[in-house]
Amino acid sequence: MLAVIHAFVRPHGIYLEMPGSLVTPTLTRLKMFVLRSKVTLEDVSNRFTIYALGGADQKRLPRIARELHLPREAFGTLTFENVSFMRRWDDLPRFSVYRLRTPNEDAGDEAPVPGGDTEWRISDIFSGTPVVYPETQDHFVPQMANLDQIGGIDYNKGCYTGQEVVARVHYLGAVKRRMYLIRAEQLLSPGTSIHDGSPDGPAVGEVVDSVVLPDGEVCASAVLQISHAESAQLCTAQGPLRHALAYEYSPRNVTEGNG
Repeated sequence: MLAVIHAFVRPHGIYLEMPGSLVTPTLTRLKMFVLRSKVTLEDVSNRFTIYALGGADQKRLPRIARELHLPREAFGTLTFENVSFMRRWDDLPRFSVYRLRTPNEDAGDEAPVPGGDTEWRISDIFSGTPVVYPETQDHFVPQMANLDQIGGIDYNKGCYTGQEVVARVHYLGAVKRRMYLIRAEQLLSPGTSIHDGSPDGPAVGEVVDSVVLPDGEVCASAVLQISHAESAQLCTAQGPLRHALAYEYSPRNVTEGNG
């Protein structure tokens, strides 16, 4: 996995959302595969303002959902002129809102979103939505990050780089690592090694993402060897970790692609 990308369609193009730190390397990588196709790729981050809607703050959502008929299925999208809504993977209705700026609009005029990036990452971690950062690029097979459990893999899709590995893991049932929810005593950087028993021992996993909760505790998502996930001695060089919890995904939220 080089990135976890959320895609949505607007008139005149397909848009790919990912962490800002991955935009340039992902753009460079994708351009390698544009041969004779009439495809252009460019960074359009400065043309959009992105908001978070719903999740832990459900106050405005019922009225908006009723009036706009926002998507009910995970990753469904709806577009009104210069605004697009994408439903995210979560037990609570949660949407990314992409607003296309006017040509002369200054991005600095935007008011900050309450909670901002921290609240969004908390929602991603607790909902079991994986993310890839530069520190963890090329570290995970999609099934390790539970993408197969949220409709993020299409096994009927045509040929693509890495397809054989993904298909082999699926059809042979050889998933030996999964993503879990854990608690820590301090913030952990993506890619931090996780050990069982002692930081000096062999690594049994690594951190996907972590964030500080309002109560001061740290929650994190981590890919772990399944055989070590129930250990009570998981730790990093920074200290011990709480018992890992397996994510429970609701099948009714999955819309599996066949295209």
